[in-house]
Amino acid sequence: MRKVATFNDFLDLFPYGVSELRRAYQRYLTIALAISVGLHLALLGSFYLGKYVASREEAPPDRIVRLVKYAELGPPPSIAEQAAPPALAVSMPVARPSIGIPVPVPEAEVSEDATIATQQELAQMTTPVTAGMGGDSLVVTGIPEVEPGIDDFVAVEVEPVAIVEVKPNYPEVARLAEVEGTVYVKVLVDKEGKVKKVVPMSGPEIFYDEAIKASMQWVFKPAIQRDQPVSVWVVIPFRFSVK
Repeated sequence: MRKVATFNDFLDLFPYGVSELRRAYQRYLTIALAISVGLHLALLGSFYLGKYVASREEAPPDRIVRLVKYAELGPPPSIAEQAAPPALAVSMPVARPSIGIPVPVPEAEVSEDATIATQQELAQMTTPVTAGMGGDSLVVTGIPEVEPGIDDFVAVEVEPVAIVEVKPNYPEVARLAEVEGTVYVKVLVDKEGKVKKVVPMSGPEIFYDEAIKASMQWVFKPAIQRDQPVSVWVVIPFRFSVK
């Protein structure tokens, strides 16, 4: 007769229950936790070990300090013995002089009276201004005359003053015709106070010649600008009347 398997027989084959499962769970959990902690410690150790090795490789070598006595240094090198810096050679094109080159002259053209000016004579020749007061006029020499134009404006600090005035003669033709009028002439007064040019501006033309002759004889105290005489144009009116 065949025996029927019971629940007890099943328990004998598989002796596991709640208590056994709890013990197995705790054991496996402890093992897994230990393995996890070990892996984390290994990773952290390898990380810090790599940083330590890299820092040791990048660290500069230790400096060696050696103490030396002052007497062992010896005297300093002399300045004269030091090598001078090399001179820089600068090459620039030299322009050939255009003036001051002596030119040979045939002996036939050489004058026996020719002399060389002294330093004093050269200084007198190159003196720009030599001024002296003579009477009521100012005489200036050594400066080339620069005449202003008839319409040019010349700024002056002191206006020219007439010191010699000459009246014009009345033309006989105008007297017989009983012609009267006023002639305006413009005269150029130079640095010496003399009249250099005369230009009739307006008025009866019959009186122009006499007005020009009279104005050429006028003498002025020249105009002054920056303590120097200057040439200026001045307008002079001449009144011609029969009476």
